[in-house]
Amino acid sequence: MPADRADLGDAISLFRKRVGFTQAGLAEQVGVTQTQVSRWERGTQVPSLAIIEELEALFNIKPGTLLVEGGYVDSGITDVEMAIRQDKRINPQERAIVAEFYQVALDRAEAVHPRRRV
Repeated sequence: MPADRADLGDAISLFRKRVGFTQAGLAEQVGVTQTQVSRWERGTQVPSLAIIEELEALFNIKPGTLLVEGGYVDSGITDVEMAIRQDKRINPQERAIVAEFYQVALDRAEAVHPRRRV
């Protein structure tokens, strides 16, 4: 696995609490169940990239922050992702395709060159 799911879960929990959401309140905002939010925070499941984008908007944090905090990407890589997200020439459907391609590329890079976690 390229990153520790618990790190991402900890980040979701931290930012959720900072903005004053309960798990149930956050779940309602993004259209999932409270159980789903709990699973993300415990690290037993990972939200989709689309949900991560929604969470970052709700938490009022820079795009890519949850992926960085979760250890999935480093801060330099998220600059590329952020540029893709902010490019108004790319419609939402194309953005989703690019995001999926980007994730596949990250996964392949991780498989070839695993990161050492400290």
